[in-house]
Amino acid sequence: MNKKRTAIAALVVSGLIATTSSAAFAQHGGGGRDTWGVKHGGGGALTSLVTAGTITQAQADAVKAAMKTKQDAKFVTKLNTVLTDSVSKSTLTQAKADAVKSASKTKKDLRDLVNAGTITSAEATSIKTALRALPKEDMKVIRDGVLASLVSKNTITQAQSDAIKAAKAAWVGKLGSHHGADLGTAKTASLTY
Repeated sequence: MNKKRTAIAALVVSGLIATTSSAAFAQHGGGGRDTWGVKHGGGGALTSLVTAGTITQAQADAVKAAMKTKQDAKFVTKLNTVLTDSVSKSTLTQAKADAVKSASKTKKDLRDLVNAGTITSAEATSIKTALRALPKEDMKVIRDGVLASLVSKNTITQAQSDAIKAAKAAWVGKLGSHHGADLGTAKTASLTY
C-alpha cells in the first residue's frame, strides 16, 4: 500500500511540475523567441500584439525587418570605425580591412572570414574587442526611430507604435532588461557585440 501511495504521489508531483513548467514556459514567451518574437519558436512582444489583433503579422514582420536593417547598419558603421582605426595603427592591412568591410555584416561573417583564411583568428579577436569597447547604443532610441519611420511610411499607425512600445516595456519588465536589451536578431553583432 505504501509503494502505491508513493507511486501516486510521484505521478501527481510530476504532473504538477509539468503543468507549472508549461504555464511558465508559455508565460515567458515560448522559450526561444526574443522579446520581439524573432526566431526560437515562441511568443514575444510583437507576437502577442499579432495574437491580440493590435497589429498584423505583416506589420510585425516589417518592424522586425526594419530593426534588423537598422541594427545591421549600426554594426557596419561601428565596424568601419574599428577597421579604420586598425589600419591607422597598422594592426590590420588595408586589403584585409577592405575584405572585412565588403564581407562583414554580422559576427557570423567575421567567423566565416577566419574560416576562409581572409583574416586570422587574432585579427578577428582584435576587431571584436575593439567593437566591444565602443559605446553601447541606446536601443530605445533606435527602436523609437524605427517605429517613427514606419509610422511616417504608413506601415503602422501611431497607436500601433505606442502599443509596440508598451508591449516591449511590459516584456522587458517581465523578463528583465538583459532579455530585452537587443531588439534585433540574436545573430547580429550590431549593438550588443
